[in-house]
Amino acid sequence: MRYITSFLLIFVASTFLQTAVAQATHGPYIKGRTAYRMRLSRCAMWWRRLGDYTKSNGKWLTKNTPLYMELAKLSEREFHRWLADPRGHHPRVNCKVGAFENKREVMVLWFYIQTKAFNPPQKPVIVRQTLRRSKIRLIKTQKLMRERLETLRRVRKFLPDYKTPVSQPVKITKSGNRK
Repeated sequence: MRYITSFLLIFVASTFLQTAVAQATHGPYIKGRTAYRMRLSRCAMWWRRLGDYTKSNGKWLTKNTPLYMELAKLSEREFHRWLADPRGHHPRVNCKVGAFENKREVMVLWFYIQTKAFNPPQKPVIVRQTLRRSKIRLIKTQKLMRERLETLRRVRKFLPDYKTPVSQPVKITKSGNRK
């Protein structure tokens, strides 16, 4: 009994710890994504369209790496330098970075870039499977159909005036009118 309770205690603690770690990383990730969209969205757009502006010929690129992938290659110190002057350090982008309110916002932005580049969150893939017909399912369906027909036959006993509709052929005259 003692082993079972200790096992349950360890299991609950590890589950709680995994959930706490996931929630602890989820908050900064969301805040970093917001900071990226607010402060670096214009730079990301120009990087995606033109790439390095010193090497660009003015034509829009069809394939280019996202800006966050390029920024993830930098060290944290180089990233801070890039934020101060995006035109002077690689990746060279012809834009101004939005003003940051505090150092925490820069930290969550760095966390977001690192997480998105090296360990992006994955959406669960839902695979739909077709329902296979089986003999058991077919027999249940046939049984249900027999029960419904029997119920309909019983109900008709109470409706003596009810007549089953008989389809009559439609006659069409020479003028095209139905008769």
